[in-house]
Amino acid sequence: MLLPHIFLISVFFLGSLFHLSVIHLNTILTNADSFAYLQMSYFLKNGLLEGFGTGWFGFLYSACVAFGNLFVENDFFAGQIINLILFNIGGVILFFIGKRYLNIHYNIVLILIYFLSSALLNYNINILSENLFIPLFLLLFLFLQRIGENSNFFNALMIGIICAFLYFTRSESFIYILSLGIIGLIFLKRKLLLGKEFIKYSMTIILSFFIIIAPYVYYLHTITGEWGLTNKGSSNIRQAMMRGTEKMDDEGFEKAVGELSSDNHHLIAGFVGGLKYDKPSENYSISNFLLQDKKSTLKRFLTNQKKLYSQTLPKMLLGDILKLYKDPGFIFYDNFLILIIIFIPLVFFILGGLNLLFKKNSLFMPIFLSLFLVGSIFFTLFFVLERYFIIFLPLMFLIMIYGAQEFLTSFEKFEVGKYIASLGIFVFVYYMGILFFSQNLNNSKYEVKKVAGEWIQENIKGLGKKDPSELKIMERFPIMTYYAGTKERWLTPYTSKISNLIEYAQYNKIDLLVVDSLDFKTYRKDLSVLLNKDIKYQNLEFVKMLTLNGEKVLIYKFNY
Repeated sequence: MLLPHIFLISVFFLGSLFHLSVIHLNTILTNADSFAYLQMSYFLKNGLLEGFGTGWFGFLYSACVAFGNLFVENDFFAGQIINLILFNIGGVILFFIGKRYLNIHYNIVLILIYFLSSALLNYNINILSENLFIPLFLLLFLFLQRIGENSNFFNALMIGIICAFLYFTRSESFIYILSLGIIGLIFLKRKLLLGKEFIKYSMTIILSFFIIIAPYVYYLHTITGEWGLTNKGSSNIRQAMMRGTEKMDDEGFEKAVGELSSDNHHLIAGFVGGLKYDKPSENYSISNFLLQDKKSTLKRFLTNQKKLYSQTLPKMLLGDILKLYKDPGFIFYDNFLILIIIFIPLVFFILGGLNLLFKKNSLFMPIFLSLFLVGSIFFTLFFVLERYFIIFLPLMFLIMIYGAQEFLTSFEKFEVGKYIASLGIFVFVYYMGILFFSQNLNNSKYEVKKVAGEWIQENIKGLGKKDPSELKIMERFPIMTYYAGTKERWLTPYTSKISNLIEYAQYNKIDLLVVDSLDFKTYRKDLSVLLNKDIKYQNLEFVKMLTLNGEKVLIYKFNY
């Protein structure tokens, strides 16, 4: 059995090298959430309370990045290295979960697909909390299986601790506490737990969870004046309202987070990731939102359920191979036989799910479905984002590989041939998909933002400041803010009137407005006239224009 383990170690090693090669292609910060996590990691590294955030984002992932930044000078690259370490840890946990259901040969295939997933790689190369959330979630799944097989105090305590760490990573993970109740009742019904054990271990999980998170919840209370597990509630409800019941478009999101209050001094949403805490002008309760218009709630839920099962999950499971299949430059473009091969993993996934569902004494599907259904029902009441479900993808791969194993081993002959054939199909679908993803990973259009941010930092004295930390920059995505060296984010409001923009800037003492062709034409269409530097506006002085790779950035200074 030595050879399979050598192959397994090789998969981890070569997979990590491949991820490193793709990380090398993604050296520019392009994601607004990444700025927020790096902002928090900077504060944590310097021992400042601001590093614990405002409840929009959890702090634990930023703490990991801050630790990496102690050894790697560039915080963005440090975060990517931490991601790779966490990804490998997730792979090890997934392997141990897989050992219960797969033989060593198919478990190797599982880890191979894990490394070849373009959906997972997309998070791995960016500074996003999903990189920590996924291994923690897999660890939770592992201990839920363990407590079902061997109920003891240690397993219960670990579940409570892991749930607290999940909450510190992403605040919405508190909904999975409901899943634990369902799982506990299933264990009770199956007599895996006795009545007294159920109460004892439930109390252990609940108490350990709340004791660990209590100081953080109190810290958030000192900032917001409110008691709650998350400060994202009102904003997310508003997003759901603005996105509507059918289109669920990004414009609704832009309006939800960027619209100004009636006095033009604040954002109605209050704050988003990376912004200073500002109390929302309008508060929404979940119960009122869901019950005040039951017809719209039902329509939104059904629309999101359809999107989840027909678009989000299949796209997540299959990766970028479908994009490649529709690319005219692909050698097998629109080839029906190739399309059948592409969907074979999906067939294996369905077979694996059915097999595990009816597998006697198996704990996999009861635990998986308890976690997944609670999440899928809760999130689809509002809106669907891939990031809410990416934590389930490694387990979905396990289901898929289990389906392949059960189907192929049901035929007695050609054991080696069947294995090689299935391996070939999986490698074709996922390697071609991830290759397409990496080849199309082109951040050159963002380079002008990086250059603009660096120009601001180099000319800080000419802009009337001694240090970048004193500067307040307003832009849609905080990319230039990051490269300018300032740690404070100011979001360009969603408004059609430049006078409102100037009033907001004046009230908040903002120094610069950065306008770029990449974002304003899409997300701030009414303000895109500012891309013409020849049009003059009172209180707004043109400073600099930079052009690169077909994109341009204009820097304006506010004069009050």
